[in-house]
Amino acid sequence: MIKFLLLSSLGLVLMSCGQMPVKTAPDLSVTSEAPTIDYQSIQRLLGLDKSVNSLGYSEKYFNTCKVGYGFSETENCQNRYFVVVHFKLMCRDSEGTVSNQVVEDDLMPVSNQPLKWQIQNLNGSMQTDSSGNGQILAISARPLRKERLRVSTSKDFMLMRAGDIQRLIVPRTWCE
Repeated sequence: MIKFLLLSSLGLVLMSCGQMPVKTAPDLSVTSEAPTIDYQSIQRLLGLDKSVNSLGYSEKYFNTCKVGYGFSETENCQNRYFVVVHFKLMCRDSEGTVSNQVVEDDLMPVSNQPLKWQIQNLNGSMQTDSSGNGQILAISARPLRKERLRVSTSKDFMLMRAGDIQRLIVPRTWCE
């Protein structure tokens, strides 16, 4: 009799389990995008928004949690360098080595040219203005003044120390 009651109870449990609605686990996946850093606002905040005619390399040390503009105010606080490189890109009307000194009349701005840049593992793209002025903005864990900066078009490139860049004179092919 006890055996019969146990088997009956077990049968009821099994039958009721078979009729229970199946629930799926909720989707707990989190899709978080990396925050967008507002480089121009950080540049203004740090006082590095100089005239396009103020050529050269500038940097300022800052704490990511104190600037905002895409950085968290409480998480992953780090000290970083904000780097600005202003330059003027001009092409000369000749190619190769020339015996005469290149003068202003021999130069033409590399106007509205899309460029790519790279310093160590940092890279980006930008475009010169109608006067050949360009600006590179980067955030780095260490100073980049002595590092090589690569500036390139789709077919040409040049390398120079980031801290030395001001006025760049490149061959005619950059203007074509």
